[in-house]
Amino acid sequence: MSTRFSTVESEDDSRAWLITYADMITLILTFFIMLVAMSQISRSQFEEAMESLRKSMSGEKSVVDRREPSQAVSMMIGELEHQLMAKVDEIVQKSPSASFIRTQFDRKRLIITVQDQALFQPGQAVLGPQAEQALEPVLKILKTFPEYRVNIKGHTDSTAISTPAFPSNWELSAVRATTVLRYLLDEGISAHRMTATGLADLDPIAPNTTPENRALNRRVEFVLEKEK
Repeated sequence: MSTRFSTVESEDDSRAWLITYADMITLILTFFIMLVAMSQISRSQFEEAMESLRKSMSGEKSVVDRREPSQAVSMMIGELEHQLMAKVDEIVQKSPSASFIRTQFDRKRLIITVQDQALFQPGQAVLGPQAEQALEPVLKILKTFPEYRVNIKGHTDSTAISTPAFPSNWELSAVRATTVLRYLLDEGISAHRMTATGLADLDPIAPNTTPENRALNRRVEFVLEKEK
């Protein structure tokens, strides 16, 4: 009877190390993600990650310890996004056309918005005299971050258009997006990284009730997403 109990207890003890081992592997993976994903890391974040690793390898366990990997990853992703936006904003602010350009980070996507008056004449899809200057920071950002794909989206306001070249805003927005794509292609951006989409007035960022709002809605967006 005592021998059977001892055997069961021995089997349970022999598996106890798996919990510590699994925690240790998770933390080591997190640590290496940190090293690969970040070019810089604050001292406090590094010390926190190392403390988590030390606790796991020493066999210390707590509810807090098991939550630390996901929290550490979240902090690292946030820091990476901050560094990316800082670099993008630095590039944009050096451009003479900075007042026509807006940047934001949304759900792991970098969105660069260029107002249409910096690119096109009203009702036209041929790049205007200021276009090269306005697209220069976009081009530099795409070359700085070659791991990102870009979807170029053309947008218009709700004012109807009907010309021989553009029967509606759908054609106008699509050709404008394609025109910008062609320019970037000629400047050395790989065709495999780019797509073009015409959205007409389908996705306004302001109500089309005033001239100022309609000007905001007439835009070209560059939606950058990291290749998977």
